[in-house]
Parts: sequence; structure tokens; C-alpha cells
Amino acid sequence: MIDALGAISARLEESGGTMAAIEGGGILLGSKLPLRAFCPSDIDLLVSPKDWSKVDKAFQAEGFSCKDRDGRAVTQRREYYRDNL
Repeated sequence: MIDALGAISARLEESGGTMAAIEGGGILLGSKLPLRAFCPSDIDLLVSPKDWSKVDKAFQAEGFSCKDRDGRAVTQRREYYRDNL
């Protein structure tokens, strides 16, 4: 998951977009903790709404797809999944 995050971050940066990993992902990336100390089921990112199309392209280029949030509260949150993670 961390490798995928790095690849997505690089693609987003190449396109002029920015993001910030928060919660557990931000702690891991900003610390010297070993990967084995971190067992996430997800990584939360903050992205400016103006960069959303760039984020979609970056995730899709890495094999992720955006899933519908049917039955959940309406928010601006998006969830991306990749089967082999």
C-alpha cells in the first residue's frame, strides 16, 4: 500500500496536484517507524477539490477504481480500491 501511495503521489505531483496523507498514513510517512509496525486497511488523503480530476487519473493509472458510496451519507469523500492490495 505504501508503494502504491508513493506512485500515486509522484503522478499527482507530475500533473501539478498536491495531497497530504493524514491519520495513520501521515504518521508512518513522517516517522521512522518500520512498515511492519503499520497495518492499515486504508490511507486517508486530503486533496483540494480543484485537483480531484488529477487524483482520479493518478489512482486509475495505478490500477485503482473509485467505488460508489451507495447508502452512505453524502459527502465529498471518494474511496478507491485495488484488488491486489
